[in-house]
Amino acid sequence: MRGVKTNVPFLMNVLKNSTFLAGKCDTFFIDSTPSLFDIEVPEDRASKMLSYIGERILEEDRLPKPAGHRCPSALYQRARSRKAASKAVG
Repeated sequence: MRGVKTNVPFLMNVLKNSTFLAGKCDTFFIDSTPSLFDIEVPEDRASKMLSYIGERILEEDRLPKPAGHRCPSALYQRARSRKAASKAVG
């Protein structure tokens, strides 16, 4: 699950624990079982990829631009004005 952090990995450790499965838990079960907190962090490839793309975009933005380079926002504005013009004609 991405986004909001949950306690699902902790609960999975509880459900897999042999003491819990045997029904021999008491009120000190969590305190006396530190292995419940040995949580594996899942690999979040999507966030890593977005971070990489963002870093490349920022890196490219700092590089000198060749002559005649148009920034994306200027291209967007030009496409938008063409769309508006075609609506006015049609």
